[in-house]
Amino acid sequence: MDVFGINKREISIDFLRILSCFLIILRHVNDNFELINNNRASGIILQSLSYPALPIFVMLTGYLMFNKEESYSIFFKKRFNRLLIPFVFWSFIYYSLASYIEKTNLSGISLHQFINVLSSAGASYHLWYVYFIIAVYLFTPILRKLFTNLNNKDLIYLLLLWITINSIIPMVGIKINGNMNFIFTGWWGYIILGFFIKRLEVNKKYLTATIIISSVIFSVCLIMTLLFEHDDYFFFNYSDAFSLPMIIVCFSSLYIFKCWNSKIGNKINTNYKIKIIALSNLTYAIYIMHAMVLGIFQKRVFGLNVDTFLSIPFIGAIFFALIVFIFCFAAAAIIRKIPVLKRTV
Repeated sequence: MDVFGINKREISIDFLRILSCFLIILRHVNDNFELINNNRASGIILQSLSYPALPIFVMLTGYLMFNKEESYSIFFKKRFNRLLIPFVFWSFIYYSLASYIEKTNLSGISLHQFINVLSSAGASYHLWYVYFIIAVYLFTPILRKLFTNLNNKDLIYLLLLWITINSIIPMVGIKINGNMNFIFTGWWGYIILGFFIKRLEVNKKYLTATIIISSVIFSVCLIMTLLFEHDDYFFFNYSDAFSLPMIIVCFSSLYIFKCWNSKIGNKINTNYKIKIIALSNLTYAIYIMHAMVLGIFQKRVFGLNVDTFLSIPFIGAIFFALIVFIFCFAAAAIIRKIPVLKRTV
């Protein structure tokens, strides 16, 4: 009996979700502590490794969600429990913590102000992603019906429109009237791309080509960025989430892990699979919590100072990001065992 639904899970996709969550933390460590100012080469390498993480996170939404069939009531009940309750709870924690740090007391907290923060800018810089996912969820029941009736040629057409408007045209320096591109801009293309990859069959020849092409593109963009002061060079702009190199690397990453599942799926011990799935299921909570932990260190709350540790090029940032990841995972795992708080993670 498959109690944990292990046989239905693509364990490599769970692993990719975990890896992406860690790389997002690594990126915020690199950005928040401005490590590029301490060691430019180390900072650029860390940026290059971590940049694809968030687009991959978004792609996984399309990959995992649009192939399911659920009634409206079941769909929104599940998402309310998993998404909104943790979001509101931790937004209030961020709001309260900010009030405490800035005013040294909680007298500035008010429900009205919190609601204004929640409905506008958000309680923390990284929570913009949750607002986007909320919008995706609101449209998902309709988009599922639409996408399932589209063949691969239709999806390729949509993706080509998105790539052309978001990548090709800006790459050559042409500006488009906003009235023409409002449908095809932003992160929605990554949702469609994730759904498209889910449909693709595992093909050894395609996998080999994908690995080679993405490796070459990543290496060239990294070298160009290391050699020059900025990476705004036609094809070599790797820092933009919608640049062509970034889209290719993100597509390749998800496709590679999809193909990898057919090789490792039956080789991993069941107990390890259970642990990987448990960790994967907590990545949303880890994502929400990590900025708070970074903020505590960044503002040196309680006298905590990690500057000496982070001064170690490359390795220091990776280990610190790993510590933050493990701490958030442990905290989320403990909270999930507390009946009154378990729905907050």
